[in-house]
Amino acid sequence: MQDWTNLYEEERRDIENKIMRALSSIGIKGGVSRWNMPAQLPHWQLIIQTSWCADKSRREVSLALEQAMARADIQAPMNGVILGGPPEN
Repeated sequence: MQDWTNLYEEERRDIENKIMRALSSIGIKGGVSRWNMPAQLPHWQLIIQTSWCADKSRREVSLALEQAMARADIQAPMNGVILGGPPEN
């Protein structure tokens, strides 16, 4: 697994693009993503928000993320990639 503690911007962009393409390939489109370096984690975290998640169970979201990660051939640390619904206003 790639070291996510010191990802360069280009590496983050590559990971993000691969995962977003994989999500799109399984019918999850229109996601907004951003990278975060939370103080409580020793590594970068990619947060993807999409309306697809709004009416799905945690299990469905988790399975979709697993499938996308496998398709993208990306291995991430625990909580390295978060897939969730759009931010509430």
